[in-house]
Amino acid sequence: MTTTPKRRWPRFTLRTLFVVVTVACLLIGLAGKVEYARETARLSYRPASKFINLSGARTLEQHEQLEKEVAAQPRERRKPR
Repeated sequence: MTTTPKRRWPRFTLRTLFVVVTVACLLIGLAGKVEYARETARLSYRPASKFINLSGARTLEQHEQLEKEVAAQPRERRKPR
């Protein structure tokens, strides 16, 4: 009759737990900071061609002319309730 020894859980000190949790939090925070910077840079980048194409203009001069025409048009006033 062979008896198998009971499986023992590994033992860790509280200091080891604190070190592991601290390192994990630092790595997660660093990864979040890098991703935030990457996303901010991606959102702040707007190519001029995309901006000009939205207005229907083909060149920067045409776009500026369209802006002047829109600014010269009178605005509609809302009726008070």
